[in-house]
Amino acid sequence: MKSNRLLHDPAERHFAALVVFLGLVFLIGGGSRGDIQSLIVLRPISVLVCGAALVGLALTDTLRYRMVFGILLGSMALILLHLLPLPPGLWQSLSGRELLAETDRLSGTGDVWRPLSLAPDSTWNAFFTMFTPLAALLLIARLGSRHLQRLVPVLLGIGTFSAVLGLLQIIGPPDSRLYFYRIHTDGMAVGLFANRNHAAMLLAVMFPLLTLFASSGNTENSMKLRSWLAITVAITLVPMILATGSRAGLLLSVLAIAGSALFYRRQEGLHRRREAHKAGRRPLLLLAAFLAVGGASFLLSRATAINRLFSEGVSEDLRFSIWGPTIDAALEFFPFGSGLGTFVEAFKIDEPDSLIGPSYVNHAHNDFLELFMTGGLPAIVLALAGLAIAGKWAWQSWFGGEADNSRVQLARAGSIIVLTLVLGSIADYPLRVPSLACLLVVGIIWMVPERLGAEPKTR
Repeated sequence: MKSNRLLHDPAERHFAALVVFLGLVFLIGGGSRGDIQSLIVLRPISVLVCGAALVGLALTDTLRYRMVFGILLGSMALILLHLLPLPPGLWQSLSGRELLAETDRLSGTGDVWRPLSLAPDSTWNAFFTMFTPLAALLLIARLGSRHLQRLVPVLLGIGTFSAVLGLLQIIGPPDSRLYFYRIHTDGMAVGLFANRNHAAMLLAVMFPLLTLFASSGNTENSMKLRSWLAITVAITLVPMILATGSRAGLLLSVLAIAGSALFYRRQEGLHRRREAHKAGRRPLLLLAAFLAVGGASFLLSRATAINRLFSEGVSEDLRFSIWGPTIDAALEFFPFGSGLGTFVEAFKIDEPDSLIGPSYVNHAHNDFLELFMTGGLPAIVLALAGLAIAGKWAWQSWFGGEADNSRVQLARAGSIIVLTLVLGSIADYPLRVPSLACLLVVGIIWMVPERLGAEPKTR
């Protein structure tokens, strides 16, 4: 019966396709580098999924998410503009091209039509990266509220798998085959990722997901069972976050727990006063458990993130030494940037001697600064527009005066996920990871107010 329903119900087929696609993305799309071998599989599949998802997609299916589509497609269009060949005179007049123009003159190359991007191959890489979140968005556009809520246990399962994998990684040898990427954070619980900060951010957003899971029971007994199961899983997450060694992940986890506790308390009006009183104590119990497990981990010398907070000063962190030169380069290439995706090549032009070493600087470790440097003013305007839209939707979900229901709770959880990833971008680059970019898409879609459009029609 279930298999027949899956075959004949378009919504079920689209949901199943989305689950399979998300599983694949998290399994092989946990790194940000452009030379990861698994991208040979992920990117063609993403393009094919985009094509398949467009078949039968009506305009009414996308109207509800028109602003999300606008930002994503606008970003892809901007990348393509950076690849458009420009007349020699126009290209040479752009800021930051003086060295290359002088090189062309001395080498006798002559006037050559060049794109705005200083490294077109890297910009093409940035363009094809966008197909993975676009595929996720196209699949989600075919789903209604019921299926959006069913994504909660799917994401919880992915996060749990990553946490368990991270546990096995720190138990085993540093060169264990359980590390999926050749270049990764050695000896840390990175799970499905190459970077400990990205692994910790996924674990951090599990707290609002667990809150949704705990509050979605149909009966009093099921809610009790879900609540205590969620608390148990949340407590076990704490030492795993500490084991990643990510200071940003630790701080973002505290933020996620606080936000989750707040919107769990906000739904107390849905239950009897006696049950609400008990529910109101659960966030406090969870916070106490967080502090207790964190303290125990610290005493047992297993809290790598805590140790890093005290053993390494902020001034010693390399990323803070990168920000100054990145700002200088952004101003040099202003207003159009060096070309999206060209940070490595553009940063080398005026890289300070103090940063030159056996390894290269792969990112600015502040995605807003990197976006300003490589994309210039247009990219910043596009990013600010996206943040403004997301901020408006987040405000409406928390303070819009709408009745507390499952859809509003989903929007509040989505706002915590988006906020976690945006704040994480201040000191890192989580949204350059395909899996976390898809997670951002899910979080934003959850935030979209219902009144923006009717339920998507599946066919």
